[in-house]
Amino acid sequence: MTVTDYHAHFVPRAYCDAVAAIPPGDPWHAVASGFLARFGPGGSAPAAISALDPRVETLDRAGVRTQVLSLGASSIWHESAETQRRLVAAFNEGVLNAASAHPGRFELFASLPLPHIERAMEESAALSRVAGVAGFGITAHPAGRPLDDPRWRPLIECWSNLRATVFVHPDPPDSPLLWEPYWLRWGVGALVEDALVTVRLITSGLLTEYPGVRWIVPHAGGGVALMLQRLDGMWAAGRLPGALTKPPSEALDGLYFDTAMTDPAAIAAAATALRASRLVFGSDYPLGGAPEISATVRAVSSAVGQPAADEILARDIRGFSR
Repeated sequence: MTVTDYHAHFVPRAYCDAVAAIPPGDPWHAVASGFLARFGPGGSAPAAISALDPRVETLDRAGVRTQVLSLGASSIWHESAETQRRLVAAFNEGVLNAASAHPGRFELFASLPLPHIERAMEESAALSRVAGVAGFGITAHPAGRPLDDPRWRPLIECWSNLRATVFVHPDPPDSPLLWEPYWLRWGVGALVEDALVTVRLITSGLLTEYPGVRWIVPHAGGGVALMLQRLDGMWAAGRLPGALTKPPSEALDGLYFDTAMTDPAAIAAAATALRASRLVFGSDYPLGGAPEISATVRAVSSAVGQPAADEILARDIRGFSR
């Protein structure tokens, strides 16, 4: 069986160098400094965030053949198109260069120069032809705008035409009022964002208007499986605005959810409410709660049993024009 891990993070040194080049006085300098404090050389993140060589043994122990690497919530939405171009190129090229040392083991959910739409569309088309690019990685609200904001529609139409896979990582707002002091931004806020982006994609009509896109939402949808009955009731009562012509639980075409929870109960709930056929394997390595990818593999097997687990672990929705 060939297992694909759709949720894994990697920060190449070239990207750290590009972030470090953001000068004092730039509006994004403080964000850049915070990023480097965590993900730069000697930062607080696990050392595996910037090294691929040691991962191969970890993947082998878990039975994972291919891991798709993405930046996640560390994107910088710079207003300067040229600065954003440099940042995105440094990340994408840095990942592909590092992955080339391990043929077949690592692929890329490529970053795009958002919020610059025309440039992002050009890059999407170009990257779709690059070997090793499995799709695109974005956040739930690029540059502070939700995915159903009209400004993104030309880009989503481009992705649909390319038949692209798009991995949507949460990026909850850094609000002391909501999340501090208990590190709840990632313990709770990330899952809230996963659920919100799922419901916005459903109710906005984007899934039906642009059916060529395969969307991956992390963390088993962030608990949206527990909300569907309530949302169906709201739809039936006419209280759920949007372009939805059928209950949310029946309007999931185009959506996939990764298993990066390491909790069999959460994965089982997602498999029941969202259907196991919509689940793909994700580990959140090396930033998730489990130190070993194999722990998440075991959680999937425990949650749904075989052969359903084998189908989830082997599901291949990478790439374009499939």
